[in-house]
Amino acid sequence: MQEIASGSAYEGRTDLGNTQPGDGKRFKGHGPIQITGRYNHTKVSEWAYSKGFVPTPTFFVDDPNALAGDEFGFLGAVWYWTVARNMNGFADRQDLLGATKAVNGGTNGLDDRRKFYYRALALGDALLPQEDDMANAADVQEQLLGPDGKGWPQLGDEFNGNKGRSLVDGIARLIQIGNFAVEQNDRIEKALARIEAKIGTQPEVK
Repeated sequence: MQEIASGSAYEGRTDLGNTQPGDGKRFKGHGPIQITGRYNHTKVSEWAYSKGFVPTPTFFVDDPNALAGDEFGFLGAVWYWTVARNMNGFADRQDLLGATKAVNGGTNGLDDRRKFYYRALALGDALLPQEDDMANAADVQEQLLGPDGKGWPQLGDEFNGNKGRSLVDGIARLIQIGNFAVEQNDRIEKALARIEAKIGTQPEVK
């Protein structure tokens, strides 16, 4: 979350906005994408303040280390990705060359990066839920939570027989593909246990 080097190499780097004595060390890389320099710390502060994330427009200038902490660290990554470089456009176009130049200013390491990029693309179908998975997930979620997503059904005769079997399988599949947030998992597991007690079978997660 913080650059290992001292930052002294950035001293006097006016291209990074380091115009005051000590700016190099003070504004070395902070956060998972390592926001560097007084200028970038200023800009991410202004952006975060405009979104209501921090209390002042100079927040990370006044306290650069806050950008390396758990509470605010990923704001720098979001700002860099969506504002400073607009990386979503490169990602949507699968423009590896453009993304490399936007981040590095050149093509250093491009061949190695290309190898890992296409390896990751090849795993996409295995990593991401497919449309039929999500359609099934939406149907089962509505059965579980109701159309407004807030309620849980009372277990009764409707959970017996084949309907109960398919519902259990559907809930297990929901858990597998991660359709629910982490904080809902406990509620889903309790619902599964109640359903299993009703129909007397163990769901098979495929």
